[in-house]
Amino acid sequence: MNREIFLLFFVNIISGIGYSLVAPLFPSIALKRSLSEFTIGFIISLYAIANLIVTPFTDKFFKKFGKKNVFFCSILGEVKKLNF
Repeated sequence: MNREIFLLFFVNIISGIGYSLVAPLFPSIALKRSLSEFTIGFIISLYAIANLIVTPFTDKFFKKFGKKNVFFCSILGEVKKLNF
């Protein structure tokens, strides 16, 4: 397997694990910090809202910058978020 593809695959898997842990773990932590249930739900739904807003424009991003460049920019954002 190409090293770049493996890196993209690995970071995507780690990112998916991070997002899947938010829904079951975050509410109990947030309730201890006395956040309302509405705020907790809003924070968790921000990912879906951002995805809903950005998804219609991904085709234009791919055409303008190329798929490889868009993927690498997204990986840089994930790596920065994951503190690698």
